[in-house]
Amino acid sequence: MERPTQAIIHLENLKNNFSSIQKIVDARVAVMPVIKANAYGHGIVKVAQLLESLHCQYVAVAIPEEGVRLRQEGVQTPILVFGGFTASQTQTYVQHQLTATISSIEQLETLASLSQQQSKACKIHIKIDTGMGRVGILASQAQETLTEIYSCLERHPQVDAEGIYSHLANSDSPDLEHASQQIDLFKEVLCFYKNHNKPLPRYIHIANSGALLNLPQSYMSPFNMVRPGVLFYGVHPSPHCSNSIATQPALTLQTKASYTKELPPHHPVSYGSRWKKETATQLATLPIGYGDGYLRILSGKAQVLHQGKRLPVVGTICMDQVMVDLGIELKNEDSNFTLIGQQGSEKITCEDLAIWAGTVPHEILTSINGRVSRIYN
Repeated sequence: MERPTQAIIHLENLKNNFSSIQKIVDARVAVMPVIKANAYGHGIVKVAQLLESLHCQYVAVAIPEEGVRLRQEGVQTPILVFGGFTASQTQTYVQHQLTATISSIEQLETLASLSQQQSKACKIHIKIDTGMGRVGILASQAQETLTEIYSCLERHPQVDAEGIYSHLANSDSPDLEHASQQIDLFKEVLCFYKNHNKPLPRYIHIANSGALLNLPQSYMSPFNMVRPGVLFYGVHPSPHCSNSIATQPALTLQTKASYTKELPPHHPVSYGSRWKKETATQLATLPIGYGDGYLRILSGKAQVLHQGKRLPVVGTICMDQVMVDLGIELKNEDSNFTLIGQQGSEKITCEDLAIWAGTVPHEILTSINGRVSRIYN
């Protein structure tokens, strides 16, 4: 017997989203979907397998363990790991043919030495910090560090510096000045190649989801790769993004009531007794809660869809259960309750939940954890 709480993943929407992004950036530009954090809750293995069937050139993850899992599942698509890494993790990159993000000469020397010892080729993408402040070579130090990096690469021809990239901090903001400055600064860093008579790396990228929607200059020459994250899953990163790329949500979150009953007037509901109704009503208890990733902060704010109608989530959201006010006339009839998705003309989006929770859509999606079954159609 399957638990009724399920995330339905619409693979056709993912295929169409990938195609829509590719059409916008044209065939010259590689699309590298970001499938970290279990593919934003959609299931990293199934999504990677789908992308491989679409002949996707590259995928990106956050940590090497995500890449290892894909390799163990037989995925052969090139995998870029975004995050920094320690010396003890270096073996993982070499053994599983993961592309490493290089943010220092020390990282490169460690990786290059190990790959030489094992007579194995490896690939890297050099990361430039143009204003994000996480990993990456500071743009102000890039010319000096790039000189050291390419000196190391001359001694280690088995290492292929096939990419260089940066990351935008404010591409989904109402004010795009900082993002534009980052793009310009990255272009200045790229002058290193002309100044030293070196060919540009095969992949040059800075565009994330917000940039794809708001900053077309982020995927024009010299840039030739884009990194759609939440946009690939049919979700906008913020309300400040344009609708320039047509995508559809790929996830529906639904369940069925595990219990219903009629409550008398003024009967308190859930922890803290924060909700009571002046009149009698029917209450449905749904088998989902913050233990599944349906955030507690949504208490008293969220709505669900049932029989094509919007109904309020009432009382404090529990670890394993959520209560919904059905009203006195609506009957349950064992039909679905939709927490993210559409019923008839009504829909509740991931973006809606993000607004109610005061967070970003990315957190809503990645919070849906392994207790919730993924059903692919």
